[in-house]
Amino acid sequence: MMKDWTRDFVRRLLDENATVFDTVIEEVSFYRSHRDRETMLGAVDSAVRQLGACERAAEILLGVAYASRAHSDDSSRRYYADACRILDAVPIVSSRTDTMCQAVAFAIDVFGTRDYPELVNRGSALRDELRDANDHVLYAVVVNALALVCMHLAKHAQADLLFREATGVFSRYEMSSSLAMTLNSVGVLMFRMGAYDEASRVLRDVCRRADSMGTTWLGLCARHNLALVEEARGNWKASTQAYEAAVTGVARLLDGQALERARIPVSLDYAHFMSLKRDFGTSEDVLSHIVDLCHGVSSASRYLALAHEFLGELYLETRRY
Repeated sequence: MMKDWTRDFVRRLLDENATVFDTVIEEVSFYRSHRDRETMLGAVDSAVRQLGACERAAEILLGVAYASRAHSDDSSRRYYADACRILDAVPIVSSRTDTMCQAVAFAIDVFGTRDYPELVNRGSALRDELRDANDHVLYAVVVNALALVCMHLAKHAQADLLFREATGVFSRYEMSSSLAMTLNSVGVLMFRMGAYDEASRVLRDVCRRADSMGTTWLGLCARHNLALVEEARGNWKASTQAYEAAVTGVARLLDGQALERARIPVSLDYAHFMSLKRDFGTSEDVLSHIVDLCHGVSSASRYLALAHEFLGELYLETRRY
């Protein structure tokens, strides 16, 4: 039986006057628990079945693909492929939907492809194509993804300008989820630029925004980033609080392998931080737990290697040769 909020979500997806891509990326990006996310995706599937093979159904799936890109590359690409299969059955596809496909594919590839120069070319071409169009949200989606690419390439000034463009659009259209996620990226950018005070201010704002919408994935990501920033500022008390909030919060949000995959990187940074504080007992306990987690999680070999490296450093510091 559907919950009331789920039925309302389906109604909005079926409303012919609603812009479903915008609705989906706002709703699916933020969720209070792993179970609620699965319920929401079930509502998406229900709406798509009722719509049948049409552009609107494909647009819904493209929204889910975009909203899922940072959580699960496999899930994101699966929804994108489902959208493409629907469009293959549509006799005439509008130019807007075609551009949306390109934009979403670009945003997904930003999280899964390391050919950054090629991504810059793709993103710049899409940005130029959408600049004069009347689809401001899709333009912001592309600009935000392009800013992430520039950040990876250490083109910080350019990334900053692009993030400002994206946040301006998301703020103007009251897309609170998309705005908060972009601000989280701005906080990371400020951290990489060495602007620690600004990074701390922005990330604390993101935490407040996330908390006002409930316990969310982004709130945990922001606290993890905030912990790193406060560690760099030498504010170890604030860093410890942020780390502990992120580590304990993950368990309330996720379950299954999704929980373990999310817990590992946060715990790894926390263990390294505790070693810096000379709290070797806590650090060793966390690192040992990470090693156990990595053995049960696919694609965790890099984290397993880092855990062993940090354990080796810990043994040297504690003279256990």
